[in-house]
Amino acid sequence: MEIAEAIKKAIEYETRILDIYARSALEVADERGQKVLNMLADEEKGHVAYLEEKLHQWQDQGILRFDSLSSNLPAFDSKRAESDKVADQFSGKPLTRERQILERALQAEIETSKFYESLVSALTGDGRKMFARFLEIENEHLQLVQAELDFITQSGFWFDFPEIDMETI
Repeated sequence: MEIAEAIKKAIEYETRILDIYARSALEVADERGQKVLNMLADEEKGHVAYLEEKLHQWQDQGILRFDSLSSNLPAFDSKRAESDKVADQFSGKPLTRERQILERALQAEIETSKFYESLVSALTGDGRKMFARFLEIENEHLQLVQAELDFITQSGFWFDFPEIDMETI
């Protein structure tokens, strides 16, 4: 895949996820849920802007320089500590809409991560570096969305780790 085509396709993926998070933040009544969704939407908005800048760079100069790309997401440890504080407030509340939103977001993150994996395999140089970094960040998003989904569905898992080990009780 040509680099310009890869960047354009990445913009499509990022815009799709941005729309999911932005619309979902308006649908969720809980302030904490809105905060997480808005934070993810802002992150995706930054990705779109970054990719658009790189596309213009490629079109204008015929070169692609990978600049650092940071993530504004909180560390998973702080997210876990925050969830422990509010767990009782959600106990027994039906969170059907939130579950649907998170499942839709999770599916979009999985598809986007797979797309970036394919680019990392196919490209070389700064293109590979740039999309490898996008893959890292999208995998972090995927973990965050999965953790939120695990939390509200009370699956007994948190970040792929069992919350309770019945063998140790």
